[in-house]
Amino acid sequence: MTTNSPMRAWRPTELRCDCLPKLANSPIRFRGVDASWPNQLVRAGTSTPLLVAEGANRVSRPGKAHKYTEARSEAAECGAGADVARTQKVGRQELAVEVLLLARRAGSLLTGLIAKNTDEEWARRYRGEL
Repeated sequence: MTTNSPMRAWRPTELRCDCLPKLANSPIRFRGVDASWPNQLVRAGTSTPLLVAEGANRVSRPGKAHKYTEARSEAAECGAGADVARTQKVGRQELAVEVLLLARRAGSLLTGLIAKNTDEEWARRYRGEL
């Protein structure tokens, strides 16, 4: 398995799906966040591994890069939700920290997959060669 393979990106997103319902179902609510926030967290968490799987099954490199970009956006959304929960002391803090770390890891792996499947100039710029 290569360093930036879709299956390596799958594991962190799969773990996040486990944590998000527990974090999102916290009985504590805080000001400034509407009632759809828990559902949004769970939706983003479940979309990420599904998009990774879709990207892995695409044939064209641009198609793969597109799905991995969408997955990275969903992972970032999960991380942002976990960071809000952590800073506002909502729910179990150890879950919020775990989700945040996994979102960062998934984002890193997905950035590598995006670079691998996009045009060469962008990939060289990403690697710092330009």
